[in-house]
Amino acid sequence: MSELVERSGVPRPTIKFYLREGLLMPGVGAATVSEYTDEHLDRLRLIKALTGASLPLGRIRTVLAALDEATGDVHPAMSRALGALPPYLDDAGHDGLDPGLAPRTSRILERLGHAAADLPTDSSAARQLDHSLAAADAAGVPLSDDDVVAYARAVRVIAEGEWARVLDHTEPRDAVRFAVLGTVLYEPVVTALRRLAHHDLAQQHFAPTGLPDRLTRPASGLPDQLTRPASGLPDQLTRPASGLPDRPHPTTDSSDQ
Repeated sequence: MSELVERSGVPRPTIKFYLREGLLMPGVGAATVSEYTDEHLDRLRLIKALTGASLPLGRIRTVLAALDEATGDVHPAMSRALGALPPYLDDAGHDGLDPGLAPRTSRILERLGHAAADLPTDSSAARQLDHSLAAADAAGVPLSDDDVVAYARAVRVIAEGEWARVLDHTEPRDAVRFAVLGTVLYEPVVTALRRLAHHDLAQQHFAPTGLPDRLTRPASGLPDQLTRPASGLPDQLTRPASGLPDRPHPTTDSSDQ
């Protein structure tokens, strides 16, 4: 076990706890001389990533069970494993029944090619979309159907790139493991890159003073003296008022004649 502690970075008491809880399979051989393989190391790394993503113990157990069941058809096991990942919603009605998706959410999903019959009845992703759209509406910053479709098309490009890497794994269990880790570890990367893009766009579209361009570049019809000329000098010093010559003309002095 000492080697497993060193290679995984997981403390010995924690490893023993995982063994007692059945999250980590027993070592090979007698209890006093058990050996731990790369399979144990991979399982510990997965558990460590899931605990780092704040998954409760019960959810980790669900993910691991789905992983162990992925021996044939990958899709059910992957759906179960991914459905155990956060964010979590508790939107059942007071009678304990799932209220179902809002008509608008169902309409958007159908527009994206996700027929209701193709989605699991407990699809956590569909419920998360439904919850998020309702929250945006309630906050007064609604997303239109076209907005959501635009998001979906952008995300689809990311998902297709990730899915190509899932298909690199020929073993069903490895494919599910990669999908789980990719979801847990890559989604924060997407969020970080989105925020960096917002920061970059803010720098491009806002003046150095921090004021929007519309406050420093007035619309047509406002007096020219409110604009900021390219030279940085006030307008009245660079463009004299109407009726005055652009530059002084030499005058005729009778004493020079």
